[in-house]
Amino acid sequence: MNLGQATAQGVDYYMRWRQPVDYGRWQVALGGTWMLKSERDIGTGPVSNLARYSSESSTYAPRHQLVLSAALEQKRWTYSAALRYRSGHSETVDMYDAAGQTQHVTRKLRGTTTLDLMLQGKLSPNMDLTAAVLNVTDRYPDFTALSTSAILGADAMPADYYGRRLQLKVQYRF
Repeated sequence: MNLGQATAQGVDYYMRWRQPVDYGRWQVALGGTWMLKSERDIGTGPVSNLARYSSESSTYAPRHQLVLSAALEQKRWTYSAALRYRSGHSETVDMYDAAGQTQHVTRKLRGTTTLDLMLQGKLSPNMDLTAAVLNVTDRYPDFTALSTSAILGADAMPADYYGRRLQLKVQYRF
């Protein structure tokens, strides 16, 4: 049973530049989404969730998301960096004053930018190594009072709870 309907309009873009050099190949890429319209209807009529948390649908859609990446590819090794951005949104919270009256407080949650660094290499014809430092900037999500993906008031949609971390992967094919 379909309990709702969503409408989204936006522009997806991707650009890549590659340049061979004596010591390998440089690659720079930019990709992202620019949302123009985002609405959810859960049976009461369409409600916009573009750059704002919608309490009717318990969702929000960021206006901008993009990834800027750069890599140096060599024969056995690739060194890369990725800068990720997700724009912020607003949320309206019902607060109660000392007289018990409801006050609607709207606040803006800032956008999130993180940086990832990665090294990929071929150790042998059968073995690959990947090492990455994720979220080098050690960015944690903003406090939120409303998001359904929140744990202890932190919004996991634009960023994660782990902070800076090291990721290692060894792959062996036989």
